Amino acid sequence: LKNLPLTLNGKIDRQALPAPNFKGYSTEIELPITATEKTLSQIWAKLLKYGAIARTDNFFDLGGHSLLATQLIARIRDNFKIELPLRQIFESPTLDRLATYLDTCMWINSATADLQSLNSEEEEFEL
Repeated sequence: LKNLPLTLNGKIDRQALPAPNFKGYSTEIELPITATEKTLSQIWAKLLKYGAIARTDNFFDLGGHSLLATQLIARIRDNFKIELPLRQIFESPTLDRLATYLDTCMWINSATADLQSLNSEEEEFEL
């Protein structure tokens, strides 16, 4: 529409709006695949009080906001044992991107733990 229909009060006249055109949109959603995506989608569904979460769904498009993002960070910390900065939710707002970031963090944490254990064993041999 070039202009939205308005009431006499200057508000949008919702009854005068045309029906939405859904041509070209798919009604199928791409469900989470990995274990991280599945766990994250359950967290999102509880926080956002939303049904099925697709891999490409955006946290903020589904009703998320900064206060819910802080709750999301706390639940990620509890479930994944990863401390995220708040900005990461804004930088990776879709389920698949955030899950990929979490998987990367978990991989780095496990690799770092392996390196630390090797260094401590080396020190024991040197003594």
